[in-house]
Amino acid sequence: MQFSADQVSFCSQARLRPTETTLRRLVELLAPQTAASEGPLTRIAQLQAALDLVGLEVLPSLDDGDLDSPRLVTARRPAVVSESQLMAEINDDENENLELKSSFSCCIRTWRARPELEARQYRKPAVEDSLLCAMAGMMNASGGLVFVGVEDDHNPLGLGPDFHALGVSDVDRWLLKVRDKITTSFHEGVMVNDHISFSFHEIDGEIIARAVIRPRRRLALLAGQDGSGYHRIMQRQGNRTVEIKPLAIEEFFEERLSNRRRT
Repeated sequence: MQFSADQVSFCSQARLRPTETTLRRLVELLAPQTAASEGPLTRIAQLQAALDLVGLEVLPSLDDGDLDSPRLVTARRPAVVSESQLMAEINDDENENLELKSSFSCCIRTWRARPELEARQYRKPAVEDSLLCAMAGMMNASGGLVFVGVEDDHNPLGLGPDFHALGVSDVDRWLLKVRDKITTSFHEGVMVNDHISFSFHEIDGEIIARAVIRPRRRLALLAGQDGSGYHRIMQRQGNRTVEIKPLAIEEFFEERLSNRRRT
């Protein structure tokens, strides 16, 4: 297959930074109709072949055939993370592209100090918000990695405390809780979810979660904790995440635009 200049430009940009579009637009761009007899299914198959050729994937997948729902075009994720790569990531110092979280919902300090409490009493909205803030900050910048079940000292605590606090027994049910929280906490939460990929790994007998955060061209707006409808713009500053205050918004957008031009 020979690609036109427009097709090459689109694929190159999507590989560098995930791009939101529709299936209809993708078909028109990467699988244009060349004969009147070509139906939608044929063109979608051609689109999949083109994406495979250039190492891109579409989220959600092409299977539902909905031409006008939002899609995310991004570089295809590696199938496997080697053990050496995983350990190097976990043992690295936290920075703007790496965050270690002991849990998604469980307050580990309370879990250790008060073992007699009911499971639900270990759940803390502030703990969940801290994780979502880190994800939002990375999405608004260059992306990154968030490990859940790994303490600040790089100890693989595992998801066990979260399982207990959330009343779940496996990673699938844990992930459903996390995905639901992301969907309801972000503006355009369904699309935001497609910028986050989870995988699970066993270290020293403990299961941890590794979340790959892809940068988003549109802002990832995180709802406030007070339920007022106010949404926050989060930014990574080194190994921490901060909310952009009104007086700093102009500078934030100027820096973000400059970074996008460089990529």
